[in-house]
Amino acid sequence: MKLYYYLPTKFSLMNLRNRRLKISRLDELNDPFELVAANRADKSQRTIWNDWQRTQIDKWGLICFSKTWRNPVMWSHYADKHKGMCLGFEVPNDSILEVNYTKKRLNLDLIKLKEQGKLNQNHILKVFKTKFIDWKYEREARVISHLENPDPETGFYFHSFDHQIKLTEIFAGPLCDLTEKEIIECLQPEDKNLKITKTRLAFNTFEIVEQKQGFK
Repeated sequence: MKLYYYLPTKFSLMNLRNRRLKISRLDELNDPFELVAANRADKSQRTIWNDWQRTQIDKWGLICFSKTWRNPVMWSHYADKHKGMCLGFEVPNDSILEVNYTKKRLNLDLIKLKEQGKLNQNHILKVFKTKFIDWKYEREARVISHLENPDPETGFYFHSFDHQIKLTEIFAGPLCDLTEKEIIECLQPEDKNLKITKTRLAFNTFEIVEQKQGFK
């Protein structure tokens, strides 16, 4: 599946030079309801869910993509108000969690599922991919990554470009002031032939589209 990752210019260029994407820890994400999609009105349920959540934070991280590079709200929120970039990737379908957007919290009785021996990976993944419906504009798809071997310089976790996350194209935002040459200079040899697209605001829709004249 084609997926897209929005970034300010500074971090886009760093990622292109190092051929990697930052893995977000679960406690760093901008939605405070991450991993708390289940109904927790019952105190005993709330306690066991909170305990479970704490065990996950140090184990797993997420790389959060969008299914589109054309959304102006995404460019505004995640790519420095259209001054940044968007990186396009090819990601195997079996590596992707497509986010499900809902108005209601999940009804998962964690205590009962554990007692009956029915708690399985599907229940856990359901929590990982459920978000409130107002986030629907992001059209999010996720890759779950195990947190291991932090970068010695930054302490952050990264996923290198590989067969699972294959860089395929680069989009410069409508207000990005980089030249095509400056972007190419940040690429490693294996990425030199990637398509680099300059974008603009569409003339008749609320979309971001390709600038046919390129970087001129």
